[in-house]
Amino acid sequence: MPSSPETPERVIAVAVPVPGLGLLSYRVRGRPVPPKGARVLVPLGARTVTGCVVGPEAAPEGARLRDVVEVLDDQPFLPPDVVDLALWVGEYYASGPGDALAVAMPPAARRGEKTSFRTTRIAVLASAVEGAGPAGDPLRGDRQRAAIDLLRAAPEGMAVAQLARRGVGAETLFPAQWDPKLGIHVT
Repeated sequence: MPSSPETPERVIAVAVPVPGLGLLSYRVRGRPVPPKGARVLVPLGARTVTGCVVGPEAAPEGARLRDVVEVLDDQPFLPPDVVDLALWVGEYYASGPGDALAVAMPPAARRGEKTSFRTTRIAVLASAVEGAGPAGDPLRGDRQRAAIDLLRAAPEGMAVAQLARRGVGAETLFPAQWDPKLGIHVT
């Protein structure tokens, strides 16, 4: 199928779970390139398999590329650092990148299930759960008070990653989860 100006195409490198097989190039049309670590469904012979995007790729000259069937994740399913580590493991142990990346995923994710198990750590103000003290408690430092103020504005809790983007890191949250006087509970 020739490309047209309305359907821009880009090429990505994809690792598929086939022993000893290297990275394969696939074409993405009409949508943004999925990020490194996202899962995609790609044709491989007569079947469709779940692969992991390793990054953008230069289109091989003269090659007939096949299209990505479906992009399963708009955000990385595997963190880029895990992808890099798995690629190194696959090269070092001569297993191939797809086998190494498949081991890094839960079984349902390898099958391409969109509802694959993923966890998000949530921080909740303990007052909503256990009855914490006031935010001005002298036992708390500035960062802990900032975390409590953010969590007061979100009674249902806030993702730890979102708190980190707002300047409240793990060094503030995780000691707090073990000390009930600090008023933060992380699940």
